[in-house]
This record gives sequence, structure tokens and C-alpha cells, in this order.
Amino acid sequence: MELRMHTFSNKSEGITAGKVIAKNILKNVVGGFGINLDISDNDLQEIYKSVDLSGKLLVLEDLERSNIDIVKVLGFVNGLVERDGVKVLLVANENEIIKREQDENKTEKIIAPEKIKQYIRIKEKTISDTIHFSIPLNNAIKNIVESFDKCIFWGILSLASKIKTENFPKWGREEHLSIDLGTYDMPLMRFAYDYIRWQTLDLGQMADDYEAYKRYRYCESKAEYRDTDFKTLGDYFIETEKNIVNALKNIESRLENSKDIGIYAYRKLAY
Repeated sequence: MELRMHTFSNKSEGITAGKVIAKNILKNVVGGFGINLDISDNDLQEIYKSVDLSGKLLVLEDLERSNIDIVKVLGFVNGLVERDGVKVLLVANENEIIKREQDENKTEKIIAPEKIKQYIRIKEKTISDTIHFSIPLNNAIKNIVESFDKCIFWGILSLASKIKTENFPKWGREEHLSIDLGTYDMPLMRFAYDYIRWQTLDLGQMADDYEAYKRYRYCESKAEYRDTDFKTLGDYFIETEKNIVNALKNIESRLENSKDIGIYAYRKLAY
């Protein structure tokens, strides 16, 4: 439609050009579907009339991530508000917008590039209300962590710390879980390592790794160092005879249930 603007007569330019600009949202819609706009001016006018955004709320989110010139965005918004009666809500990190412009025009002499001044001027004209929203950093981190499955998140976090301090570590001989690259409580899963290292994701590997992790956690939950009776035996030299005897009796009765004591605890028990 912008390309077709020159085809309109001077007589109707004042009426039509404004509508073309204000309703250029249509260009983005039909252009995405490959629709040919080589139609008559009268037909275009009918299309304009069919696009009625009055009384609607248009939300443009994450403006700082857009590759579109922010000044052009605000010009477009101004047209929508003034000509079409549309209410527009812009969601953006303004600090990032200004920082981006400063980075692109970084010199020692220019503190506020002309583009930032232009942005501020058109913002004052276009934006009627500005609501500042911020969240404490600790809350943000807490929400991010809670959105992950903890066992995956902490394993990746451990790997990230190792990458920062050394060359990218190699995966060992483990099939599913790595305590060396993760932690004892939260080992790194193989699928996560492959995704970070090679950007490949194997859903089958992910399922197998998670099953291995559940088995690992089950064995850990039955480990002797978590078991009160085994801890008492391990501390025999500072425990009373009564406590030692009670621990032995408890373990003897618990051996009747094959799932009560973890398999790795039998070495300790024999010792």
C-alpha cells in the first residue's frame, strides 16, 4: 500500500493517504499471505472501510526486541490512535531501547544520539500514560528457577559454571547421568549436555535419562548415610550400648522387607 500511495490523485491525497498510513496494518496481514494488492482505488477504499479497529485494544509487546525502528513504530501507533480511534498498549523495557540506540551511535562526544532525542519527542506526543513496573531481582530468579524441573536446572547450572572456568568439559563414560559435570545431588543429564554442546535434542534420550535419574534418586533416598540406624552404627564409638543394640535390632527386622534398605547399604552393613 505504501508503494501504491503515489498512484492516488492530488485531489484525494489528503483523505486517502492518511487512511493508508493509519491502516497499513492491513499490508502486514495480506502480505504475509502473499495476496496481490494490484486492485483499483475504489476497491482499496472498500478494504479500508472493512478494517475497523475503533474501540479495540491493540497490544504491542517486547518492543525492545523488535528489529523495527522504534520511531517508526511510534509513528504508526500515533496514526492508529489519532485516525482510527484505536487504544494501544505498549509493553517494553525502555532502558534496553535507549541502550541499543546508544550502542549503535557510541562516541565519546555524543551522550544522547539524535535518534534518542527523536524517540523522546515522539513519545511525549504519542504516549498519554506511562506505568513503570519492576520486580526485585531475587523474585525474578526465584520464578525462573521454579519454572524448571529442579533436577534439570541445577545440573545445567553446574555445567555452566564449569564452562566459565575451563574449556568445554567432555562427557565421560556414563550413559545417562554425570555427577562430575553436575553435582552429587543433581547430576547432569546426557540429553541436556548434548543440547548445550551440539544443539541437538533427542526426546528418547531425555526419557531414558529421566528414568535413570528417578532410579538414582531412589537409591540415594535409601543410602546408608541418610538412614538413622546406619548412622548410629557408624558412630558406635560415641554411642551408648543401648542405642547400638536397638539399631541392630531395627535393621534385623527391616531386612524382612527387601525394599526397605537400599542395595548400596549392604556393603556398609557387612562391614
